[in-house]
Amino acid sequence: MKIYTFDARTLAYTGDAIAQPLPENPDMLAMPECSTTVPPAEDREGFSQHFDAVSSVWFYRQAWRAPEPTPQSQQEIDAMRAEEVRARLLAIDAASVRPARAVALALAAGEAVDDLDREQLLDLEEEAAALRFELHSLTT
Repeated sequence: MKIYTFDARTLAYTGDAIAQPLPENPDMLAMPECSTTVPPAEDREGFSQHFDAVSSVWFYRQAWRAPEPTPQSQQEIDAMRAEEVRARLLAIDAASVRPARAVALALAAGEAVDDLDREQLLDLEEEAAALRFELHSLTT
């Protein structure tokens, strides 16, 4: 089975490998500590992919580049901040997928929704709402 590895400190995607069966139990696969069976998304220029182990999703983070020149105007500062906000909103959307799926499945099955999933979604939505408000003020 193909697995995808990531750095323990930065959670950045480092490559892929093939999981090998455990010698003592060939029905189970040996998975390195910082690996997943969830494939990363398509590459995006200027971004690196990082794995959120809690939500089991990959998210984009703007790749490091040399510092840009200091903005010359408030309009340039606002445009830079708007881009940062948009990137965080994308990361929030990606982090929301797993708990949203868990909530939807629980509701469809007539089961109780896990409090941790509910809290995570509420926290993510609270952050996203504040960012959407900020983005609106930056772009109008």
